[in-house]
Amino acid sequence: MNGAAAFIAGFGLMENSPAVIIGAMLIAMLFGPIVGIAMALAEADLRLLRQTLAAEVVGAACVVGVGCFIAFQRDTSRSAVRSSTGVPPTCLTY
Repeated sequence: MNGAAAFIAGFGLMENSPAVIIGAMLIAMLFGPIVGIAMALAEADLRLLRQTLAAEVVGAACVVGVGCFIAFQRDTSRSAVRSSTGVPPTCLTY
């Protein structure tokens, strides 16, 4: 589900569509581990903390990996630069 959310957010960024980016945030499954981390800290449960931290790290790495994949597949030769700073377009300017 996180991979799908990353794909949707990547395409939303490429199309400059805030609604699509917000929709991607709604389907991302990273909120559960965050709540688990909070509960583990509140109850001092180290086993739960380890499990939820691992789930959060793996999920975030998956999202970053899919985002990088989308960014490197993008054809930047036909892209419009979205800023007037004079900075040449790179993967980081999108």
